[in-house]
Amino acid sequence: MSLPPTQSCGVGRLARQDSPSVQLPTWESPSLAQTVVGRLSPVSGDLEEFRGIPYGTVSARWEQSHIRNRLPRDVFDATHNGPKCIQPSEPNDSRTYQAYLPFPGDGESELDCLNLFVIRPSPAALQRHGIAPYARLPVLVWIHGGALAFGAGTDPMWDPSGLVLRSLTNGTPIIAVAINYRLNIFGFAASSDILAAQNQDPTSTGGLNFGIRDQKVALAWVSRNISAFGGDPECITIGGQSAGAVSTHTHLREATCAATSPLRKQPLFRRALLHSGALGTLGPLTLESCESAWQQLYEALFGPGSFSQTASAQERVARMRQVPASLILQAAKSIHKDVFHVVSDGITTNELTSSLDAPSHLAVDMGPIDLTNRRAPSPSKGIDVFLGVTDLEASIFLPRDYTFVEIQALFEVACPNATRRNAILQSYGLTESTTEKEVQHGLMKLMSDAMFEVPVSITNKALRAQQTWDAIGQVQAFHVKTGNPFPGPSAGVAHHCVELVYLFGAFESYLAGADKGIAQPYTEPGQEADTGFVGQVDTVDTVEYKQTNIELSHSMQDTWINFIVADDWKAPGGPDSVLVYGVDRSSGLESTTEDPAWQTRRQRWELLSQDPETMFKLCEVIRRG
Repeated sequence: MSLPPTQSCGVGRLARQDSPSVQLPTWESPSLAQTVVGRLSPVSGDLEEFRGIPYGTVSARWEQSHIRNRLPRDVFDATHNGPKCIQPSEPNDSRTYQAYLPFPGDGESELDCLNLFVIRPSPAALQRHGIAPYARLPVLVWIHGGALAFGAGTDPMWDPSGLVLRSLTNGTPIIAVAINYRLNIFGFAASSDILAAQNQDPTSTGGLNFGIRDQKVALAWVSRNISAFGGDPECITIGGQSAGAVSTHTHLREATCAATSPLRKQPLFRRALLHSGALGTLGPLTLESCESAWQQLYEALFGPGSFSQTASAQERVARMRQVPASLILQAAKSIHKDVFHVVSDGITTNELTSSLDAPSHLAVDMGPIDLTNRRAPSPSKGIDVFLGVTDLEASIFLPRDYTFVEIQALFEVACPNATRRNAILQSYGLTESTTEKEVQHGLMKLMSDAMFEVPVSITNKALRAQQTWDAIGQVQAFHVKTGNPFPGPSAGVAHHCVELVYLFGAFESYLAGADKGIAQPYTEPGQEADTGFVGQVDTVDTVEYKQTNIELSHSMQDTWINFIVADDWKAPGGPDSVLVYGVDRSSGLESTTEDPAWQTRRQRWELLSQDPETMFKLCEVIRRG
């Protein structure tokens, strides 16, 4: 008689005999086989899940992580999520998407949050589709967003189950991995104090950007171990949205820096997806610019003047490491530290004297990881990249309506050059005669461009230049104009994250309802009767849609799946083309050099890119209200 998955035994948890499992070798001598016990997916019996698998270890706060050579138990229960990084207490939900998804009640931990989960087609499902059960499948590793401050790989908006199921249906199956890593002040604290404290320990891997190093450790773990799950370590695609895209770009920088060095290294991945972010969106900041925030944090914990009264950097860090994590978070909140950045620390990241992709001129080296006997992508092919943005990224970041007079005053402080200041304002239609509605729209476009489109377009241009080095392979840009299909303040708006409504399949039931004319806004369970909104749409839609929401979702999924699985992927357009998902749910290539609308957009980018750091700081002031 078999025991249920929840019943404990001495070496972990036993599972039913039909529970999926894999044999995972330890990376030590002699190597032993450990058993990882998973579960069938609640999304489909054709999928299997292995959750909460720890991939790395951390010895102390603000120390770098290291890859695990073995799991903590020889029979490891992977039927439930691992803890996510401790983060601000504000509830995370799917309101941005205007449709309700339940969030898992995962625990939180500062040091034990380095875990991941794997979603794969079951061997039986593969066999039914004529695919060998143990074939090496292409792999997607997803890095979640959240301003490098909050979120988790288990957040339901980017649950990869629907994408994996679609790939199986298409006969081109993939395996998906989603990771947790250190966030906010625990993953991205930056100060010379921390570096000085690290230098006292010769066994420590130094440097800052702890969350980025965690991600690299996770990628290395996947490269080592994914073959045990049926994945191909030579066919790994990494991707992320927002802060996840910034992270992905950082790993891409490390891979391309390594590829062009005399000691050329094999990259951990062959392709990269960047959604709504790149270096320039969240950093890189100089270490010097971060010192004041570190001092403010210290004095928020220990009182005014305490920073200068403490004897040494080592003593300050030692004292900070004794403070409970919850109090560290409270102190960070008190100094309004709610968004974090990649930092140029001179160890993990270095400013280059010259670069093709300013302001992202960063050389990255997140430290060595032992990858003995792993299979990896060939370094000669170059890394393919698919990157893009949505049309009104910043629409969800405006805290209130601004008047033209307020905007003009902020610009006068941030941009003393009157000629350039007026040129920027006029290019976005921000003048004294502009209507209140036009002011808000122009401001949203300006912020969207400064925070997202300019960094991504600069990155696109730089990557294409790197193609001549064989460090970068094919490059394709995309742009999403399709608006949110659900009722709410962002209905019809192509806001930040909107493409995720279509891409991962988590909102499929809502999309199917919208296609039937059912308007169902965001409601918590039990609130449906109070909204008075659920029912048939009674407004006339003036847009002639080219396809249904479900058709658009499947089309987008198929494009991304092809990018992940194709042996010799070819970008569909030329160097000046962009794959556009239109307001009418159409999809097609547009020329950024021949189309007048794109020419106007590029002219605005040129104005902003003359001083992107100033523009980004201005947007931060506007965002805070």
